[in-house]
Amino acid sequence: MASLPIQRENFLTLLTTLRKVMAYLATNPIGKQTAPSTAQVATQIISLKSRQALVKTTQATHQIQTIDTRQIKTAPLQEQQTRKRAILEQTRKKYCKPADEVTEELLQRAGIYYRPEKQPEQEQTSQDGKQEQGAEEAPASSWEEM
Repeated sequence: MASLPIQRENFLTLLTTLRKVMAYLATNPIGKQTAPSTAQVATQIISLKSRQALVKTTQATHQIQTIDTRQIKTAPLQEQQTRKRAILEQTRKKYCKPADEVTEELLQRAGIYYRPEKQPEQEQTSQDGKQEQGAEEAPASSWEEM
């Protein structure tokens, strides 16, 4: 009978070789690879449990499982609202323009070069106490007449 160190070495060699064979067979299976039929996929879809899905890639269809969000602890409502406001603010700074700029740009693209005059925010009061309108109204453009 072989000594204990030799038996241990033989076992480790067997284990290492077995793992290499398993890894090779996982990437290169024995036999002909076939895509599952439509009926097989339909049966698999029907038997999916909650939070499971099938994902089709260019090479194969795989089954995945999503994270159980019930186990994730949520932040307090006030913190959620603060985060939401911060995200909206950052998004607006990065991606948004004032409505007047967008309107002006669209009108310029359409070939209508109309730039509305800015109205004063408060009506001016004359010396005798009567209120006057700030500036004359700008002429209506052709798109407003429609």
